[in-house]
Amino acid sequence: MADIQLGEAPTGRTGENIDDQSGVMNETVKMDIQGMTKYDAFVEKFKPKKTTDDCYTPAPVYEAVRDWAVERYGLQDREIVRPFWPGGDYQNETYPTGCVVIDNPPFSILATICRWYLHHGIDFFLFGPGLSIFKEDRELGYVICDLAIRYENGAEVPTSFITNLGENVLETAPELSRKIREMQKKDKAQAKYEYPTEIITAAKLRYIDSKGVRFALPRSTPREFVRKIDANPTKNVFGAAFLVGKNAAQAQAQAQVFQLSYREQRVLDALTKMEGDIENG
Repeated sequence: MADIQLGEAPTGRTGENIDDQSGVMNETVKMDIQGMTKYDAFVEKFKPKKTTDDCYTPAPVYEAVRDWAVERYGLQDREIVRPFWPGGDYQNETYPTGCVVIDNPPFSILATICRWYLHHGIDFFLFGPGLSIFKEDRELGYVICDLAIRYENGAEVPTSFITNLGENVLETAPELSRKIREMQKKDKAQAKYEYPTEIITAAKLRYIDSKGVRFALPRSTPREFVRKIDANPTKNVFGAAFLVGKNAAQAQAQAQVFQLSYREQRVLDALTKMEGDIENG
């Protein structure tokens, strides 16, 4: 990112400058920022946007949808085409005779895609926005699911399906919804890794803070910055971590455990003494 020098005249997204004499924004830039401060508008431009057009489908979810559609519509002997991929052009894709498209297209042009397939006589079963999937075309049918699919970019989007297959204009698919929900729940649970106490992550410190416990490591603490551990080389530690020595690790581990109060410690001492008396007969 280029350095911004104090005193330079900032520009809007469309390149319009603030008037050098009056310092007043022209109307185009005012409309562009829409009430945000100049700094907010500047920061907003660099934030990644999670749009439905960037929602690439996790393989297990796609396979579950594909298998359901194949079984539901008897597509076992049909070739399946997936034309929607980064840089792809569905209108110039090769569609073998008798094929069927099962894919997740850009939601923003879903109506155009469906009409193009209808015009060219190509069967399809497509992902679509769960709450705004209905279109005017009478040749279309809809499979409505109570389902929010978690896509590769992290977005969770209510999703249903649009098709020109089958005899129904509307139907639900609770078995498909249930299968994908269970799959995503399992995947989310499996994604939680338990790291050794010598690995200190921000998540661990958040947990300690949530318990009202103050924990600190001095700058002089020996440590190594790490992004992954050898036991799990294919996955980065989320947010990275610090590998620390045994003493720091023990302090961090103790901070995650509630400590006994003075009263409870006295009870514990009494119980321990009673155990010793019993052992000694």
